[in-house]
Amino acid sequence: MGYYSSECVLTVIDLNPVRVRMKVYKTDESLFYRWKSDEKKAIELRTNTTSVFQSLGKGTLLVKLKDRIDPKEVYEPSCVREMRRPGFVPKKKGFEFKHTYVSRRPCLLYHVVLPEFCYCEEKSINQPENVRVKTAGIDKRQSVTWINVEHEARREFELRFIFYGPDEKEFKKKRLKKIPIVRGVPVEAKTIYKEIKDLAPIAISAVGR
Repeated sequence: MGYYSSECVLTVIDLNPVRVRMKVYKTDESLFYRWKSDEKKAIELRTNTTSVFQSLGKGTLLVKLKDRIDPKEVYEPSCVREMRRPGFVPKKKGFEFKHTYVSRRPCLLYHVVLPEFCYCEEKSINQPENVRVKTAGIDKRQSVTWINVEHEARREFELRFIFYGPDEKEFKKKRLKKIPIVRGVPVEAKTIYKEIKDLAPIAISAVGR
């Protein structure tokens, strides 16, 4: 039906010390599926970002990422910095995530997991052309996800946002949106098809954790 040659980038940010660990999965298969309850199987989505986001919003989106498959590449890029001004003591600690990611495949999911009790400034999240972005709360963490399925074979994505914390009280006040749970997916299918909420634990389990 659709697009092949995909990249799934799972990134987790730590603060002690400040570092980023990134796992890149590459596949020659489609990446996005939705669960069709009446047929009890995963159906490949059409080749446009709108279809993917509609399924994400309805809680039917699945990402094909098989268990026990190691990422093709693991990085620790320098793309988080603490924001400081000389002689100024801020009321809250702020950080900037800024990464230029070069994708060489026409389908990309870039998922960032923030440290516990940290929260991003929604207005600071950039949205490159033909890219959709979604934030969500997952337990004690927030995630930011960019999705694009229609770019050329090689494209640079400028991905950026500002986040604050850790601050448990402020984090809970934010009432972060939660991704709907995909209903009816059998246990055996979950070894291949992951919900968005399942991506955070995979990212956190990166090498060096």
